[in-house]
Amino acid sequence: MQIKHKFNSFDLLVRVDKYVSGVFSSTLATYYYDANGARAKTVEGSSTNVYVY
Repeated sequence: MQIKHKFNSFDLLVRVDKYVSGVFSSTLATYYYDANGARAKTVEGSSTNVYVY
């Protein structure tokens, strides 16, 4: 199993994917940001967190 992290053009983490034997298996987490670069929402499995600043 291998975990790969994907970043956007601002170097903010946007997705964490799991690969098994080099083949995409599933997305473990997805991260969303507001216009200022602050994390706005996190989706991990069936759990969603919304951040209010």
